[in-house]
Amino acid sequence: MRESWERSTPWLSLNIDSLTELIQPVFKGSHVISAQPTQGGLANTNYRLELSNIANPILLRIFSCKSGAARKEFAINQLVKTYVRVPEYFYFADFNTITGHPYALMEWIDGQMLDSVIQSANTEDIRIIARSVGGVLANIHSFRFEQAGFFDDDLEVEQPINIYGEGFLSFIHNNLIKGNGHKHLGDELTRQFWDFCNQHAYLLDEINNNFYGAPCLVHSDFGGTNILLKQGIDNWTIGGVIDWEFAYSGLPLADIGHILRPPLDALPDWSEYLIQGYMDNGGIIPGQWRRISKLLDLLAWVDFLNRDVSSTVISSARQVLINTMNCW
Repeated sequence: MRESWERSTPWLSLNIDSLTELIQPVFKGSHVISAQPTQGGLANTNYRLELSNIANPILLRIFSCKSGAARKEFAINQLVKTYVRVPEYFYFADFNTITGHPYALMEWIDGQMLDSVIQSANTEDIRIIARSVGGVLANIHSFRFEQAGFFDDDLEVEQPINIYGEGFLSFIHNNLIKGNGHKHLGDELTRQFWDFCNQHAYLLDEINNNFYGAPCLVHSDFGGTNILLKQGIDNWTIGGVIDWEFAYSGLPLADIGHILRPPLDALPDWSEYLIQGYMDNGGIIPGQWRRISKLLDLLAWVDFLNRDVSSTVISSARQVLINTMNCW
């Protein structure tokens, strides 16, 4: 589904001389031998760089998505790195002299995207990978915050949000009814979906602070392109979790809804072993977790629908809403 989506920001094309200038704060005197755009992300600009006199490649990441995401992502990396495998930062700056954007020089993790590996994985590999993914997700969710909302540069919640039924319906209404969403869905489908949301929003009120204790760190893009796997001697292991620019403080089931999107949800035993790995590593799963995670994941798709122009992302979002209602 995601492979056909358009980028949300233009790709920043840099020549070898410009790239060489950007690496100088850490790799002074080295120059870029080769530069390859990386797969996956649809917002920021990422290059795999090979350098003279340096044995291993590095990642150059230019944060063109939005200004506040860069330092927030750096702060999250420093917060979680003891418990979650993430790329090491060699250098971070809020500004670069070539494009003006924040940028980072980072460890290149020589792994394969989950989406690519899973296509040819056998049943036992799927079970092992699912347990490992569930385990690392539980580690991510072990970081707790006093309230739900969006972070500032220092990971303080600067924009609190209501993550329960009332907040869910308010978000749907603002993006679907008052926003652009209804234009992409049409009147009849908009009415059907709005009725569906009102009918099931109560499920979110059953998940409150008394159950989870406090909101947790939510990756918010925890999917097959942002989970890197490495082939070990006997099995696959988690090589790293990348791209944290959309992270916020919220309900852990939002990430579970994301990782259970198609096509992963259709894999044999995927959800069972994912949840097993999650719970084995301290994750907490409530009753009706599957439906609640679907509701929370709908928020991302409704956000896509609020865009004012048609695109393949809009088509995907429309289909997800229809499938969710039909397969509830």
